[in-house]
Formats: sequence, C-alpha cells, structure tokens
Amino acid sequence: MAFANPVLRSYDNFPSQDQLLEILNYASDVEAQVSSWPDCVPEDWAWKPSHTFDNLPSYERKLYVYNRRCDIYHDIWVASIWNSYRSTQLMIQYLILQTLAYINPEPLSPLGHRIVTAICRVQEMVDDICGTVPFNLGTKTFGGPPDRKEVRYPDDGINKPSNDYRKSAAGLGGWFLMEPLKTAKKAICLREGQSEWVGRQIERIQRIYTVKKPVEVGVDEMPSPRCPGGR
Repeated sequence: MAFANPVLRSYDNFPSQDQLLEILNYASDVEAQVSSWPDCVPEDWAWKPSHTFDNLPSYERKLYVYNRRCDIYHDIWVASIWNSYRSTQLMIQYLILQTLAYINPEPLSPLGHRIVTAICRVQEMVDDICGTVPFNLGTKTFGGPPDRKEVRYPDDGINKPSNDYRKSAAGLGGWFLMEPLKTAKKAICLREGQSEWVGRQIERIQRIYTVKKPVEVGVDEMPSPRCPGGR
C-alpha cells in the first residue's frame, strides 16, 4: 500500500510525531466529509440483496459470488458510482493505517483503537465491492457476443433482468469493476481467502475483455499495522 507515500514525501525530512498526527487529523476530516455522501443520494440508489445464485452448487456459486453476497442496484451506473465512493473510502483508510503504522500506538490506546476501526471499515468497503461483482459480471467467464442468453444475471425474485441492464452489464460491467477491485486487492487484514477471490475476479475480467496482465511495478515498502489476532 503506497497511498501514504506522496503525503509523507511532501516533508523535507521524515515527518515528526506532530506532523504524523497532522496527517492523521487531515485524513480523518476528509473521511468525515466523504462519509456524509451516502446521506445525499436518492432513495432508489439503495442496493438490495438478491438470491438468484443461492440454488447453484457451492463450488459453482463461489466462482461468481463471495460469501453469498450478491447485491442489485438501480442500474450499472449507480453501482459504479457506489464503488467509486468505496474506493475513495479505502484510499483514505489506507492512508490512516499507514500513518498509524509510523506512529505505532499502544494497542489499547485511542489511536490503537483507531487501527481496529479503520480495518473494520476496510473490510466493510471490500465486502460491498465484492457484492457488486455478480451484478456487473453475472456468470460470464470468457469473451464472446456481448449478451449471450446463457449468461445469468441477478434479479429481485420478481422481475427478470431487463435487456438494457444485461447489455450495459455485458459491455461495461467489467470495466467499471476493474479499478475498485484493484483498490480492494491492496487491503490488509481481510477475511481469509477474500484477497485471493478478488484476484481471481480481476483475472476473470482480463479474460473476458482480453486485457493483458499489466507488468507489476515495485513500490517503496512502507510499514503496515499488525492485524488484530495476528492475521
């Protein structure tokens, strides 16, 4: 996670404890402003769970759905906007966690509890991003005609997925998911196996859209807080 690098490098020398606290306070202020955004969205932007894939065999369901989390949205654009919000939240939490790693607070101190709060927030945002994967990709696993009838998409149990939704998901769903999934993949302390599942979805999108795997460019190593429970 290198999100804190540009902030820390803005100082002539390595930041002092007071400067680290200044960064932390700034990140917390930004977090508060960003966290108010969901209160302003239209009511029909709320997502709801879908049970479309519950009847699939467990091994097959795990290819498309993480931890039975399958949410449906007003449309593919709304899902994308929500994921942009979640990605922003994740980057803020990464900065907070990196800054706290340098401060290295006592586990039971207020700042120690702040680490736990940030990690819980990261888990929540990554879970929400994972919940959009079935809505964006359905059961599509490889390229081909934009909207093949055999590809299943989640529904609300009453209405079948509309043709407009199917076409937009087939054409844009993976592109809209790629960056949020990459941001989620950088998280620490996720539930066991979740980071690997996210990685497989990124590979799935690359396969669907025939996207070459990018060359990994190394970044400066930065300390990360230890996960509660030694994870």
